Parts: sequence; structure tokens; C-alpha cells
Amino acid sequence: MTSQALVQRKVESEDQRSVRPVEYTSLRGEEKGVPIVKLQSNQEIDLECVAKKGTGKIHQKWSPCASVAMRFEPIIEIDKNKMSTLSTSLKKEFEQVCPSNVYKYQNKTGQLDIENPQDCTFCDECIKKANENEMPDLIKISTKKEKFIFIVESNGPLKPDEIVDSALNTLNWKLDTIEEGLKNIKMGYR
Repeated sequence: MTSQALVQRKVESEDQRSVRPVEYTSLRGEEKGVPIVKLQSNQEIDLECVAKKGTGKIHQKWSPCASVAMRFEPIIEIDKNKMSTLSTSLKKEFEQVCPSNVYKYQNKTGQLDIENPQDCTFCDECIKKANENEMPDLIKISTKKEKFIFIVESNGPLKPDEIVDSALNTLNWKLDTIEEGLKNIKMGYR
């Protein structure tokens, strides 16, 4: 018996989602529930389940996120003139020194290209390598202050986009409450 055998009760309010068991997809692509108990043939179970709803503010077990991270989007620039003066082996060393595989050496063109700029972790290993070779301005790394990368990892029934939507709705509700409170204060109400 899996969690999919549990009866689902639809919630009538638009604010609340329907209660549903956790699902996952197996390696074969089958939708499955979480195993609760294994039954032999001709066996049955009488089971009563209680679902409690809470928030992460009350206890961590109700937090829908495993982790959340935010970082600025990197801007990586390579001085092509200086890079063209380097040997092939040194260009390949630049490719290897980056732990996030941001750079890729192109055998056909003999150039070191920026392959995955979004994977840059600002470790500065490439800049250290440039400084070791007495080329301090070979690679420049900065950030776009107006753009960032936001990563949400879910640990349960909610998808990451649902978690962000719910968080933004809660934030809007709280801001509306504050705004209403400020209007009442201006009008002389307490």
C-alpha cells in the first residue's frame, strides 16, 4: 500500500490547496506514492490517518524547502588579445583550473571560450591563475547588480515554482495588511 491509496479531500476555499499525498517518479517513469506498508495476498489493513497542516515558522518539518540560495549573475570577460598570446597548454590549464567548468578550450579555433557563465561561483581560481602568469587583467569577473540567480530546492509535495508563488502571495498579503494599518493610523484610528 502506498500513499496514493489514501483518500484525498478537496478543500473548497480558493486560498488552500487540496490535500494530496507525496508522489515521486520512479526510474522507469512511473508515478508512485510513498510505501506505507507491504501486504501479502488476502491481507487488508484498517487505517486511520490524520493530516496536520502547519508552517515552517512553527516547526521545520512543515517547511517546503530543502534549501534556497540567491546570488548575483556573473559577468565574465576575457581579454582576447592577451589570451591569444598564451600557449595551448596554458589555455588548457585555464580550462582545468575552474572547478565549475565555466571555460571550454576549443580545439578547432584554439580559443578559450566562456561555456557556462551561470555556473561561476566567484571562486577566483582563474584570476589567481592569471596573476601567477603575470597577466592580471586577462580575466575580469563582476556581477550584474540588477539580475540574480534564485535557486529553490523542494523537499516534498510542492514544486519550487509553487513555493515561490506561495511565498510572494504571503508577502503581498502582509504588505497589504501593513498598508491598511498605516491608512487607519493616518485617519486617526487605532
